[in-house]
Amino acid sequence: MTYEPAHTGVDTAVVFLAGMPTADGLHLLEERRRIVAERRVIVTAELAPLTENNPLEHIAGDHLLSLIDAELDWIDRSLAYLRERGWADTLVEEPAQQRAQETEYTYPGPTSFVL
Repeated sequence: MTYEPAHTGVDTAVVFLAGMPTADGLHLLEERRRIVAERRVIVTAELAPLTENNPLEHIAGDHLLSLIDAELDWIDRSLAYLRERGWADTLVEEPAQQRAQETEYTYPGPTSFVL
């Protein structure tokens, strides 16, 4: 038996964040947190009838929810760390209107979105 952690693409996302204005990066992380939290509510509701009377389905569902919780915890820790380090204050921001005209961001994670 072996264990290999799943590749989540976070390393790619971090490179992506490094190339954008920091305020936008924080906004993307906050938006990701909102999306993951909403998805957790949906998954919990979907799993409830399946796991109610089946111990094996229950532990499988619990594992899935644990992974979602780990993602939420990581996002919370990352946001807190970046704010504590003053990361959002480290770069001079270009005007938001100019950025909006030039760039469309797609987060490369399990839940993608465009801002």
